[in-house]
Amino acid sequence: MIFAIFFAIFTGVLMMVTGVVSSMAAKRSLNLSFILGLSSVFLAIICFILLKGQLVNVFWVNFFVFAAGAGNFITFLLIELSMRTGNNGIVWALANSALIFPFLTGILIFGVEANLLMIIGAVLIVAGIITAGFSKNSGQKSQGMIWFFWALLSFFVGGATQSCANIPAYLDGVEQVTQFQKGFVMQLGMISAAVVTLPFNGILKLKWRFSDPVFRANIGVTLLSTLANGLLLCYFLYKSFDLLKEAGVGAIAYPLISGTCISVFFLYSLILLREKMSLLGWFSFLLTLLLPCVVVAA
Repeated sequence: MIFAIFFAIFTGVLMMVTGVVSSMAAKRSLNLSFILGLSSVFLAIICFILLKGQLVNVFWVNFFVFAAGAGNFITFLLIELSMRTGNNGIVWALANSALIFPFLTGILIFGVEANLLMIIGAVLIVAGIITAGFSKNSGQKSQGMIWFFWALLSFFVGGATQSCANIPAYLDGVEQVTQFQKGFVMQLGMISAAVVTLPFNGILKLKWRFSDPVFRANIGVTLLSTLANGLLLCYFLYKSFDLLKEAGVGAIAYPLISGTCISVFFLYSLILLREKMSLLGWFSFLLTLLLPCVVVAA
């Protein structure tokens, strides 16, 4: 039991690395589209090798997983835009609060029975968003409420993305699709979004020379992203689910991982980024962090 919980906490730390990558791109003017796109190419190759060519044609499962990948790419671009001028800890907490959307999808579309704790969770998220909107911006640059606009947009796009990733669990044939196929198809969605946004994402303007320090920095962060997400997709995420399920507490898996992801990144923003936090900012963070706790209790 204890090992399973610590394993899940480490998984949450791995998941947090993508937030660090987004923050690094925002603070150091790196090209996040390049980082995510190239990392997705590497991850797609790794997943395809692990698949050993055993792809299953379950159309709607593949469709929603592909859509989740494309949405994930857009979500991180929005997060990065918000992190340029907003408090990175609050931005990351708000974006990850999109966890509530899969629950609402299950209730409204697939007839999952709602309970009081789920409703409380939804109310907490709304309260957290409103509080964040009124909190004092402690980002490095002050540009009014533009950071909150991008953060709010990342919340909704991230919610649609998480819903797409969750819908296959309700579909016939999902048991035939391995974790490696899901990973492969999701990376195809990420790559497709990178290609579609090429005219706008600045990749074509990069100096493709290893002698260029910015290009080297992009490559270095890409390798960091690939390592963390590769470990996450190919082993730690699904292993965490299995270990907690075997321990009889499978329901807390994703909320525990998500809560760890939010809180550890928040510490990163306070300690390493040295971001100051207003009282309302602290309150917003606590409200959004309460969501995983409520989900566990539910």
